[in-house]
Amino acid sequence: MEKTNPYGLVLALLYCWVASVAYIDFGNISNPKIMHILRLTIAVMCRKVQHMNSTTQLQRNKHAAVTIKRKSTSTMAKTTFWPIVELKLNDTEGFLRVLHVDDDDGFLNISKQILEMNDKIKVEAVTSVDEALANLKQFHYDVVVSDFDMPGKNGLQFLEELKKITNSPPFILFTGRGSEEMDIKALNLGAFRYLNKTGDPETVYAELASCIERAADILRRKTSANKVRHGSRNL
Repeated sequence: MEKTNPYGLVLALLYCWVASVAYIDFGNISNPKIMHILRLTIAVMCRKVQHMNSTTQLQRNKHAAVTIKRKSTSTMAKTTFWPIVELKLNDTEGFLRVLHVDDDDGFLNISKQILEMNDKIKVEAVTSVDEALANLKQFHYDVVVSDFDMPGKNGLQFLEELKKITNSPPFILFTGRGSEEMDIKALNLGAFRYLNKTGDPETVYAELASCIERAADILRRKTSANKVRHGSRNL
């Protein structure tokens, strides 16, 4: 007997609620920031339903066995059952480590869930530039993603500090308060890309994940080229 998909039920209820608030004013619910988080939540639920369905199918496949009959010179034929297994990367290898900086805890949590649906990405979230700079001194990150409007130092001030660090990771400015002037300034300061986080979550996060992968790939190529040049000088 098939089990009821709990995410499907929650998703249906969530859709009904969001549809209702479109016509009824619940006070603060009209806040664009809250509505953006609601849209992200719906996107997460959609992805989780898809992920659960694919995981369920994978589990069914794992229970199936492939029977391989080996011919041998012995009088009895041996039958070996080989279970279908899912190959997984080691927890510390093969991932793109992303440092995501935003002063909104709720937004960070949802963004982390969406980005980590990409099996290549692991996200560490912090809520301030100072905390991010402290982490960068201790840990390696492949890419940094940062909001602009934050208490203390903003995203561009963070970028200026980041560029003072030797071999700093690529920087993506991911903000809802963008402008052409900010875009140009960020790129002139050395940002890899400027992205607006408002809009359709599916499109926004697909573009962000793609930028993260491209930025990390370019950094790897530069690092490899530098190693080759240093190696040739030492010959």
